[in-house]
Amino acid sequence: MNLNVILVGQFLKKNNLERAKTTVYDRALKEFITQAKQVPVLINYTVNGKRYEKKPDEFDLRLIQKIDDMDIPYWYPTNRMPEGDESRRNDKYGITHVHHFYIKRNLWVLSCLNKKNIILSFVIYFLLLYYHP
Repeated sequence: MNLNVILVGQFLKKNNLERAKTTVYDRALKEFITQAKQVPVLINYTVNGKRYEKKPDEFDLRLIQKIDDMDIPYWYPTNRMPEGDESRRNDKYGITHVHHFYIKRNLWVLSCLNKKNIILSFVIYFLLLYYHP
């Protein structure tokens, strides 16, 4: 995408713009963190094999907020991303720890599946089914 805008006699480029940021309390780290602001703009879903898209309505936004306000009762990794240019390239956006790569709803589901050993079982099944040295 080419985002070049002339504004009040100035030539702006996408790379020169500053991202909107928000400060939130990270319950896993027990501290406030600053991250690039993210706003849901489109919901993709499938019903009876047919794919749909919609803009989030007030119900969707309240549900997202409700999930964000809840504590995940299962363990999930909260490790700091390892040293290195590639693994730390998202630090400038406030994505500094493993759990920051997931929205809360997905993190909740994955941590629940992990608790029930479903993910491990799936990985073992996949390896047994498809891995033939």
